[in-house]
Amino acid sequence: MAGIKNLIYTLHGSDQTMELLTNTIDDICGALRDQMFELYPSFLDVMPLKTCIQKLVDKLNIHFDKSMKVNFEMDSKCILSRKDKYRLYRIIKELLNNVFLHSNGSKIYIRISYESGMIQLLFLDNGKNTENNFFDDNFLSGHLGLLSIKQDMMLTGGFFNASQNERGFKVEISFQRTVDKVFE
Repeated sequence: MAGIKNLIYTLHGSDQTMELLTNTIDDICGALRDQMFELYPSFLDVMPLKTCIQKLVDKLNIHFDKSMKVNFEMDSKCILSRKDKYRLYRIIKELLNNVFLHSNGSKIYIRISYESGMIQLLFLDNGKNTENNFFDDNFLSGHLGLLSIKQDMMLTGGFFNASQNERGFKVEISFQRTVDKVFE
């Protein structure tokens, strides 16, 4: 960043042009920093996943002016590696975004469990999707986040199922536990 700014100062041009270049680079760097934090939030290394998810829900409630309630359960047998913790956070974040954007529900249930080497995620809400589609590949193609989760599960030997009924939206995911440094 500093190198690029120094390069700008060696260019010849009006002060207005130089200021525009500097501001644009500052904006790009800020946006990149924000995206990196969104993808790999550093607080995940020092806080339990449950706390991180609650903070995310609080942030989304403020952003979308809602009061969504979350019931989060995690099996005591479920000891997460760093990689799995980040993976679950990103998946749950995407599912939460979908609920806040497309559902008129008020409650979310999240359960993470561990069985036979597999981490299992159950995600439910009590909302109604505003689109009257089922969760086939046609539907998923319009929802890149859900499609990305499904593809990730398929590529890594995991399982993905999304459905909706009169009680709300349901996603079931399972994947092989990664063995590395353990958190929680």
